[in-house]
Amino acid sequence: MPAVTEIAALHLKPGTDWTIATEKVTTRILPKAGCLRVRYSQKIEDPEQVVFFIDWEDVSAHQAVMKSEAYGPFLEEMMQLVRADPVVYHVPFEPFPATVLNNEDGKGKTPIAEVLHAYFPADISMVQQQEALIKVQQFIDESKPVAQGFSGETAHGFVLEEVDFKDERCRALVVVLGWESLEAHKAYRETEDFNRTIPLLRGMEGLKGMQVFHVSNHVVTR
Repeated sequence: MPAVTEIAALHLKPGTDWTIATEKVTTRILPKAGCLRVRYSQKIEDPEQVVFFIDWEDVSAHQAVMKSEAYGPFLEEMMQLVRADPVVYHVPFEPFPATVLNNEDGKGKTPIAEVLHAYFPADISMVQQQEALIKVQQFIDESKPVAQGFSGETAHGFVLEEVDFKDERCRALVVVLGWESLEAHKAYRETEDFNRTIPLLRGMEGLKGMQVFHVSNHVVTR
């Protein structure tokens, strides 16, 4: 089984100190067998939302932790901090590990990571998935020479599970692009080069919609 990155999105209750959540994950989950590293960040667009990017040797390693006796009390403690159930899924990123997510609080090679989710029908075929990945790589290859502030680091992969998008079960393709700053990404979106290349993504067969947020992760390794 391939190595995977667990993406866990938490919407904290108002006024909650987000470091309480990050400390619980780094001290209780990171030491578990099969857990390789924990990255975390508040969403730049909404600081009440915290996203964890946790690397595992494979999905079964994470599943084993969730079935363990100690996981129940941990989950209960985490649920005290959040407005709703966390959204959790797994992505076999290419490349792995996804160094584009190693932002080192804005001091890494990629200070800011753009995290794009592209949603497709739940029954998307393997052929359609490969076609979508080809379009993504073409978008990346055409953007690299012209996008000022683009770090050059990227990662992508289809989520293993179905996820919710606008009250519908879907499959999602996660694309992570590295930027020197949020301002650099915003500036590129106003250019003719962006308008020329973005149809490669917006025109992917079966696409139901896209969502984007930005993070600047802290990284903790074993």
